[in-house]
Amino acid sequence: MSFDKEVLRSKNQNDLENGVEKSLTDKESVVLSLIKQDLKISKKKMSEQTGYPKTTIDRIISSLKRKGALKGKTADKCGVWILG
Repeated sequence: MSFDKEVLRSKNQNDLENGVEKSLTDKESVVLSLIKQDLKISKKKMSEQTGYPKTTIDRIISSLKRKGALKGKTADKCGVWILG
């Protein structure tokens, strides 16, 4: 039991030291890369460029927000993605 806690503590510490991007899945890295290249990219365009269904893009974006890599999109009509 204590071993598991120590492994988790170590992993969490490594994630903090190495930044959030070290803990991203391949799909999350692809989507985050697209957003970094074009802060105004739409979910539809992400779906077209990656071949992932829109629902997958939605799930990836939610995960990126939970991990702190992405904060969201501005509310104005030409919204811009806000990186974490």
